[in-house]
Amino acid sequence: MAETLLKVEGLQAWYGESHILHGVGFEIGRGELVTLLGRNGAGKTTTLKSVMGIVEKRTGSVSFEGKETVGQPSDGSEFANLDALNILVRTDPQLRPGDQVFILLDGAPVNNGAPTGPLFTLTPVERGSHTLQAVVRDAGGELLCQTPGVRFEVHQASIKNPANPVRPH
Repeated sequence: MAETLLKVEGLQAWYGESHILHGVGFEIGRGELVTLLGRNGAGKTTTLKSVMGIVEKRTGSVSFEGKETVGQPSDGSEFANLDALNILVRTDPQLRPGDQVFILLDGAPVNNGAPTGPLFTLTPVERGSHTLQAVVRDAGGELLCQTPGVRFEVHQASIKNPANPVRPH
């Protein structure tokens, strides 16, 4: 087996008073692809949520890259659900010198409200539903055009992605 990335031993989890997981254990090596199979209600989702620390009441051991996570405070970076989005804004007629493109994510300006240009990479984008909108203004700040909101979903769940720092909540 490759170097151990994730090791789970004796994992127990509860929802309220209901004891859901009873001693789950497994080990995943770096670079391995693992599938968790089972019938409806078997505990697949609860196992994943318990490993990620989403289930509040859990015992046992979950170590990621050799670091114990059960009972330890987290900065959130171990299980960040983030992604990046490349944005290309095209206008007809084409942008003129001095025209500025501004991007709004969920109604809030990105890039600290500064123009982004017609090509921009937005990162981090948290998992979930989002609305993206582009606004074009001339050199004097006059509104030239704006797109309707485009709704999109981020489903990418990454266990650890140091390139995308977690946005403070």
